[in-house]
Amino acid sequence: MATKSHVLKGDVSDGSDCHEMTFFMNAEECDITFVVEDKQIVANKWLLRMKSDVFDAMFSAHFKESSDEIIDIQDMPYDAFKAMICFLYCNKLVLHDSQDYRQAMDVYRCAHKYHLRPLMAKTEKTLFKMITFDTVEDMYVLARDYGMSGLRERLDAFLAANLDYYSRKSADQLKRVSSLSDSHLMSLLIVEKDNEIMRLEKLVSELAKHCDQCRNRITFSPLNTI
Repeated sequence: MATKSHVLKGDVSDGSDCHEMTFFMNAEECDITFVVEDKQIVANKWLLRMKSDVFDAMFSAHFKESSDEIIDIQDMPYDAFKAMICFLYCNKLVLHDSQDYRQAMDVYRCAHKYHLRPLMAKTEKTLFKMITFDTVEDMYVLARDYGMSGLRERLDAFLAANLDYYSRKSADQLKRVSSLSDSHLMSLLIVEKDNEIMRLEKLVSELAKHCDQCRNRITFSPLNTI
């Protein structure tokens, strides 16, 4: 059974309010074909030029793409590139699988390459909602490679909120996550352990005071011998 595409919450679930969507993937209204992973994505050059400085430059007279009818895209996944083109038509982030964080990361990379800051911002906010124990490491790599300060802050906060979970992980995993977070996880764990030691020291001190008070009221009897 085919998987439906999903428009993420915060966007309109269909394109009925967007006039440009009548042209999306409509061969009769398009004059350029992108071939991505052996699949075709048709588009309208004029619309792409209006929405993107990169496409505007690409289709200008100074580049050979200006006269091309077919452009081969080598370094982008099909679903991510299609999501980017769809966004240019209607300003909506549409993912083939709304739970696929890897696809969202690919869309961000695609948006970064084509200098689409609105799509970068929207995709980064989408990634905020996808942070889990299974995705945190890959997202740290993305945040580091692309200087995503907002995502980095959310990832650091996720670690801080889940110290109990990470304190029970293997040394190898702790080392890996700590390295990806620039030692942030290790710093959090050290602070947590220091706080725990302080709590224990305070408890021991209170118990010692209690014992001193009790000792004055206890009468010791000599041990009976056989």
